[in-house]
Amino acid sequence: MVNELYALSEAMDKAEISPKEWHREFKPLPKATAKAPCFRIRISPDLSICEVDTISAELAVILRKWEPNNGSSFPALNIPPLYRIDKQEKIKKLDGMLKGKTPFDFKEIKSWCVPDADNWDENTSNKLEKCLHEIPSRLHEKIIEKKTRGGDSVVELIGLLSNFDVSEKSHKRDRKDFREELEKYIFQRIKKEDQHTLLRILFYAGDPSKDPKKDRGALSVVLDLERQGTRRPIADTKTMEWINAVLINGQAKAGGKNNAIDAFGGPYEDTDEKMPSVKLEGLGDVKLRSLFKDHACQFRYELIESGSYPINGENRAKIKGALEWLSAPERKMKTWGKADGKELIFVYPSVLPQVDIDLTAMFGAATVDDDTPERFEILSKKVIDALYELSHTGNPVNIQIFSIRKMDKARSKVVYYRNYDAPRLIKSAREWEKACDNIPSMHFNHWVKGSKNPEWSESRTPKPLEIAGVVNRVWKMDGSSSGTVNRVKYYQGLELLFESDLAGLESYILHALVANSQGLIVHLGDTLYRNKLISEKIAPYYYLLLMPLFGLLLFKLNKKKEEYMETIPYLLGQILKISDELHVLYCKVVRKGEVPPQLAGNGLVIAAMDTPDQALRLLCQRMLPYITWAKQYSNNKEKEGEDKAEGNKNEPKPWMAGWYLKLYGKIASKMDFTESHRFDDLEKSQLFIGYLADLSNKQTEDAGKAAGTK
Repeated sequence: MVNELYALSEAMDKAEISPKEWHREFKPLPKATAKAPCFRIRISPDLSICEVDTISAELAVILRKWEPNNGSSFPALNIPPLYRIDKQEKIKKLDGMLKGKTPFDFKEIKSWCVPDADNWDENTSNKLEKCLHEIPSRLHEKIIEKKTRGGDSVVELIGLLSNFDVSEKSHKRDRKDFREELEKYIFQRIKKEDQHTLLRILFYAGDPSKDPKKDRGALSVVLDLERQGTRRPIADTKTMEWINAVLINGQAKAGGKNNAIDAFGGPYEDTDEKMPSVKLEGLGDVKLRSLFKDHACQFRYELIESGSYPINGENRAKIKGALEWLSAPERKMKTWGKADGKELIFVYPSVLPQVDIDLTAMFGAATVDDDTPERFEILSKKVIDALYELSHTGNPVNIQIFSIRKMDKARSKVVYYRNYDAPRLIKSAREWEKACDNIPSMHFNHWVKGSKNPEWSESRTPKPLEIAGVVNRVWKMDGSSSGTVNRVKYYQGLELLFESDLAGLESYILHALVANSQGLIVHLGDTLYRNKLISEKIAPYYYLLLMPLFGLLLFKLNKKKEEYMETIPYLLGQILKISDELHVLYCKVVRKGEVPPQLAGNGLVIAAMDTPDQALRLLCQRMLPYITWAKQYSNNKEKEGEDKAEGNKNEPKPWMAGWYLKLYGKIASKMDFTESHRFDDLEKSQLFIGYLADLSNKQTEDAGKAAGTK
């Protein structure tokens, strides 16, 4: 990833894009949410705490903290709530107060604040010693050393914090205890101020099954000064930039002793500093390169840590800035997006355009929860037009793609990396559309319950990153999902898009899709032929992409629709479809609309996968009474005349029964079971497509003429 990001930084230089350089230890705050807000504690000149409030999520994104030691930082830090409660009765009352459902009771919450419930210990004091004294003092030394001006607010805050006592063992007369001041403020104001905020700082609802020493909770807190005139606050963009400048000016410069050079040709001096990290959405802090000496690979060339791949400070800053620019929130669905909650994908052209291209959107990043995602065809046209425009610059345009996955709590890993030229992407996108169209006409003529969007009644071209989500979900016969399995990786959808030699990947994906989706196929057929609304349990995301995905995989396996629509598996699927529709027609006429729990063809779909000849024989037995009825009903000209005279449009017409009978004959004449065998994955796929596909135009036209409808 380091080499690719360095190349990106060079491309950014050519495009005159200058990302903001942040000191490697000046890190963003944790994402502020309604459940985990960021708090601001204001301190007055007399060392009393004068205000506590929450910081907006927009401001929290801007703020940073200097964290030279792991877990200890300034001017923002993490502290545990003052007290811990773990009795269910108290936790329930606290939750009610926070939600405004339970009246606030000052005496009761005061009674909870006892020494046994104290949530701060010696470790908390030691951490506060570093956050309030040691780290601010080190920053102050850098300010004095570089004679930096303009940070009066920061210098004043550092001076105030030096007078706080945080030790459990000693309290100096001329100092104030930070914890005592915070608790005093809460009890003075909680009756009349924001109880929701103050209760969160005062109490932590612990898990009674966990060790209290390891279950304390954490609050993200920013320290600030009392509001006063025009003085710039600490929680401010300009203040953050000023602290960043102090840290950057104070860092050591590489001298390049003994003419040493780094991996990119710059002057290099060996350092023990770790590689910088970048905070990525959903993944947390991701180091640009692991330098952990206990990894065996570090010793491959008898070099460890920074010596295994030397990069000087300037180039470290460049690659860090490149990844921060690439992963900026405003470029989401342009240069980056989520494959899932633990994996991010990054895509960018080697020649950077003036306007970002919707590359990750075209690939399908994070469209699972999007109610109306743009179609692949529309996005690919935008991308192709943009790439053609870029090609006029005279420089070859390559598309860089890499994916980072969070492997566990501490490790993230690049799991996929590819580099393709622009013509290959254009060719692959066009072929993808053609491949996904490798299915007959297929309309779900009614929508999902509650949806008024007619687009949900037609199949949609799946995007490459959507494929894993469709394939990995396992479905039951009732249309509900039994969860997911980790069979297909997200990046394998990109391999399907770009690669010509898939080495059996298309067969592997097809096998997983057939196994996991057969329950959904059966449910969809049952729902469609009963003319019911599709269950809310099924997101349109799944059932609209399912058949085009089958078509795509068959295309990759050289099975075109013009060919497979004449094969026995597809025709058997059509026979099962016609059987269901004729069964429903019979029930509407004879049983006054009362349809049994299982349709004749639907109940044999799974059996047809394993023993198609036996399933067909059993179908013939089941359909015998309905076929006999259809012959009689189709000849009822008197009934048809009565309906026409009375204008009865809802009553099934006799010609419809004759139409189904003729379709039976047309399809059956093409089927010839010369030997019994179990369908393979390719044949099962064709069976599924035939079962849900519209009846072919030629068959419908011929049967319609024979039935007297033309």
